[in-house]
Amino acid sequence: MLVQGSVRVLLIDADAFFASACASRLEAEGFSVVCEGGSDRGFETALRERPDTILLGAEHASLLDRLKRAPEFVRVPVVVLAERPCAEEAERCLRTGARTYLVKTHLVADDVARTLRDLLGLN
Repeated sequence: MLVQGSVRVLLIDADAFFASACASRLEAEGFSVVCEGGSDRGFETALRERPDTILLGAEHASLLDRLKRAPEFVRVPVVVLAERPCAEEAERCLRTGARTYLVKTHLVADDVARTLRDLLGLN
């Protein structure tokens, strides 16, 4: 298990129910999670919080481009969380700089935490 609060996660997703459930599971795994509901404040929250990784709802794909063009976030892994599978969207997100693309309806509670641990080399 992680040292409590040692890895900072910024979760930007408009689905409040999903964000709350995901944040609770990640916090139980030892991650420190900050939630933001919209991309309009997401970039400023990222600048303020300096997360180790970002979970980004696919509805905020334009924010992904902005994050990956900013020197502060070039190396920060971004995981895109989509409502449903879309090969074109997944490819576009990965080309823009997302490290992986997950479909919410295919996830179980531990999938996001396991993905983050793998991306950050914590396993």
